[in-house]
Amino acid sequence: MKVNLMAGKRDICLSGRVLTPAGIRSHAVIVVKKGIIEKVEDRFVYGGLIDLDVGDSLIAPGFVDIHVHGGYGNDFMSGSVEEIAKALHFHAMHGTTSILPTTVTASHECTSSALQAIGQMIRIQKEGAEHDLHLSKGSDILGVHLEGPFINPGKAGGQALEWIRPFDMAEYEAWEQIVPIRMITLAPELEGAEPFIRFVAVKPVLISAGHTDAKLDDIHRSMKWGVQHLTHFYNAMRSLHHREPGTIGAGLLQQELTVELIADGIHVHPDMLRLAYLTKGADRIALITDASILCGLADGVYKRGGREIIVENGLIRLRDGTLKGSNLTMDRSAQMMIELGVPIEDVWKMAAVNPARWIGKGSRKGAIKPGMDADLIVLDNHFNVIRTIVRGEIIF
Repeated sequence: MKVNLMAGKRDICLSGRVLTPAGIRSHAVIVVKKGIIEKVEDRFVYGGLIDLDVGDSLIAPGFVDIHVHGGYGNDFMSGSVEEIAKALHFHAMHGTTSILPTTVTASHECTSSALQAIGQMIRIQKEGAEHDLHLSKGSDILGVHLEGPFINPGKAGGQALEWIRPFDMAEYEAWEQIVPIRMITLAPELEGAEPFIRFVAVKPVLISAGHTDAKLDDIHRSMKWGVQHLTHFYNAMRSLHHREPGTIGAGLLQQELTVELIADGIHVHPDMLRLAYLTKGADRIALITDASILCGLADGVYKRGGREIIVENGLIRLRDGTLKGSNLTMDRSAQMMIELGVPIEDVWKMAAVNPARWIGKGSRKGAIKPGMDADLIVLDNHFNVIRTIVRGEIIF
């Protein structure tokens, strides 16, 4: 790999095999100006300077993760800009160039503090203030995913039962004044769901059913109100049954619904990943990490929020065995789907194109073509990330 770059440079020219919306182009060149892709053309036609020649390695769109709680010991709920920055850098090292920091069910004050810190990080990324420049070297924040607190206690999973509460429009309005909310996970079968969902549905927000005990009819009704998506499909939702298809049945049957998958082989068996892909198709699935704050750390017992959390053999769980988020990164998620035989073009639809589009960012993120942000990753032959570029700047 040949490199000729200055730190912080957003005008860059890359050469290699390039994954475009039309497929993989060999011997291609990507020209980036001010962090935006200007053109993609044949290497033998382009006559300018190449800053980064990756040879036979693949240049692909960076991953877009719309459900992630932190990483490497850093928590998006911490209220700390420094912790947020470290988590963003950790995920950028694994190819995530765009991200929705995701909350957990907590007190109003704790959630507000977390959103304020995330909002501050968004401003730092936009303004690039010199004294805070080191903080912006990570995944690009596109907004926030609120997971809870309006969920079903019976399907709480690793969420804190004591902070689950009824739908509250005033609380939601207070939070959206702090930071752009791009996605919300809620339980549509609960009392008060209809007016709340209709209230949110007029906003640019992906409304998702999750941590839910919704029956098939509940999902059908909620789709009329504005539910479009299912959070971590198969997990923390009413199971499939031959007399009551439940939330999972709705997800498999209703093509209007999109779903997200934790493709780690732990949360979802590989054959169930394959079933979702064969049933829904690549256009209706997003790959996510649902990464825990402990993602990437060594095996051990850690204390967080007054609870012991165990990291062991790729699992992150509570003492009672309940899974507490994942130990997954987006590069490993893509690798899992490729190992299952999913074509690379479909994997990148699920890992970049779809999630960007569903949260209203498809005109800027998720693909390599002129006019898009230069969010790029370089992968070796085993699909390991060896370079990450966010808006034209090398982050890793």
